[in-house]
Amino acid sequence: MRTAAWILVRGLTAQQKVTTASLKVSWVLAKHNRPFTDAEVFKEVMVTVLEELATDKSMDGVIASVKQVSLSARSAIRRIEALSDAVQGVIIKDILMERSSGKSCCLLFH
Repeated sequence: MRTAAWILVRGLTAQQKVTTASLKVSWVLAKHNRPFTDAEVFKEVMVTVLEELATDKSMDGVIASVKQVSLSARSAIRRIEALSDAVQGVIIKDILMERSSGKSCCLLFH
């Protein structure tokens, strides 16, 4: 049972890394105003570079992980929406905290 639990935790950790990578790619695309459809091309480029640079079997796991990263346009849109919601939440929280303390948070609200 302990081995099965370890494999499950290891699998979740790997999935979390794949999801984080997908979020970061979506962020880069949005930052550079690139269409989300470019993400699949980006993924193909990453796999091609890794396959070329891989000199031993240790890179096989990395290449497999890159192939698992979900970079479809729909996934990128969902990820950008999630990032946007998170940023908006932080901004609103900061504004409310500054208003409650009597400090002015930014010039836009004067």
